[in-house]
Amino acid sequence: MQKIKEEVRRFTELQIDDEEALQELLQRLIERIDIELDGGIVIYNNFGNPLSAGV
Repeated sequence: MQKIKEEVRRFTELQIDDEEALQELLQRLIERIDIELDGGIVIYNNFGNPLSAGV
């Protein structure tokens, strides 16, 4: 969870004025977004699990 928070923090500090560059960045970071029946939002990211990388 800390890795995701760090990536989001770095992303939010970017001030990207180029809409196409921002769209491409979001597409790379987010796999999909699901909206649940109760209105909840689930965001699936494209970050790999660092523990599975054999570190």
